[in-house]
Amino acid sequence: MKIARFLRQCDFDPEAVRRFKVLHGSRTLAWQTFCFGPDDRSLARLHQRVAATKPHGRRLSHPVAVHGTVVRRGESGTGKPFVVLAHDITPVNGESGRKVEVMLRSDHPTLLEPLTPGRQVLAVGDRWKIFSRKAAEEVQLWIEEHWSVASWTWDEETGIAGDPECPPALSPDQRRAAGRRPAGAKKRPTVRRRTPAPTGRSGFARRPARRRTAAGQGPRPTAAPRTPIGPQEDNRPQQEPIQGTPAWPSGPTAPPGPPHDHQQGDRTADGSRTASAARAAPGKGGAAAAPPAPPMPAHPPRPTHTPGSPLPPPSVETPAGARAAKKTSLRGLLDRWRGKKR
Repeated sequence: MKIARFLRQCDFDPEAVRRFKVLHGSRTLAWQTFCFGPDDRSLARLHQRVAATKPHGRRLSHPVAVHGTVVRRGESGTGKPFVVLAHDITPVNGESGRKVEVMLRSDHPTLLEPLTPGRQVLAVGDRWKIFSRKAAEEVQLWIEEHWSVASWTWDEETGIAGDPECPPALSPDQRRAAGRRPAGAKKRPTVRRRTPAPTGRSGFARRPARRRTAAGQGPRPTAAPRTPIGPQEDNRPQQEPIQGTPAWPSGPTAPPGPPHDHQQGDRTADGSRTASAARAAPGKGGAAAAPPAPPMPAHPPRPTHTPGSPLPPPSVETPAGARAAKKTSLRGLLDRWRGKKR
């Protein structure tokens, strides 16, 4: 700012301009490469430089400043203010056939409020744009911070410059209203939140619908839930338990008479056995005839003891010989003891 005021007093002498340089990072820039204006020829070069970056959609390689006098101010159709520093400028080589205007724009009206017509302005930034209209092309510098623009008064008769002034800093509410972050602020990383799956009335997540496997076919039908099968009822007639049932007879009732062995024969006087005459005579083919099966009784025999009544405990009796032996042994012990005492 002090350099711009000094060069204004020197009427921008070329020898004085070449003496000043600007340090940007590790680069050293000449003043005429960093700051453009206030003459029309310098502003035409500014238009040429900004227009070269428009087809590529990129910004300038370093911030660029502009110096000029406020010609007029106003508001655009969207209600945003603007300040015109120069107009009716012929572009370099006149390739566009239209005039060029240099203006300042901002999303915050308070940053351009101190810029009244006739004041000297020095603005710097890297947000340069070209806006084409039917009548002219606008070279716009968008002001985002209060320190990027300063203005002061200038007396043409005396050549005395007033003290420079900057607009007030933006408040957090003004930044939120415009939806912009302060210069140099880091962008916060976006956190992706997972949306929960839609739930039914039961609170469990719904299962996503199956995709169709072929054209015109819907999802496969789901099988109906199986009905639980309870214990089956046993309709068979229950039989009464039989206790102590004797074995069924395996053959016909033997005739009355002396007992003898039918299978092994009768024993003779000398101890040898003879074949029993009760064996059945062989029939046709040499096979013995099978005896007829006995008839089945109408009711199975039942035990004489009732299952519900308890059995009497077996009687334990001491044998008479054991009692006599006990007495004998005791008496003999007493006799021996008396014989020793005598």
